[in-house]
Amino acid sequence: MKRLSGFLFIIALLLGGYYLWYHQNYSTQEYYTKITTNGERINVAIKNGKETYPHYRYHLNAYNQKNEKKEVEFNSVDSVPLKKNAYLVLHINKKKGVIGWEEVKASKVPSIIINTLNHEASQQ
Repeated sequence: MKRLSGFLFIIALLLGGYYLWYHQNYSTQEYYTKITTNGERINVAIKNGKETYPHYRYHLNAYNQKNEKKEVEFNSVDSVPLKKNAYLVLHINKKKGVIGWEEVKASKVPSIIINTLNHEASQQ
């Protein structure tokens, strides 16, 4: 019985450690932003170093469900800029920053955040 208890304790410890590691490295919070610029065109080198392909880098303010502001930087993977005035939901990890994003309809963005983003855009 002692061996079984010890074994179960070790398994629980390993699972707990894995959960903490996974949570720190892969959990995200959702933030919302609005594309208000054309972005900065950058050329990213492919591994061989001879070829490059274009990306667009964006520096924008984003807001979470509590309307808390966060300055973010992320790249698009397209060779053309993102649509102006498009709303995005950003998936942000505390350690890694923006690890993903997707365009959403305005109806999916909380109204308080839409008001904040529109007010910000009118100030520019």
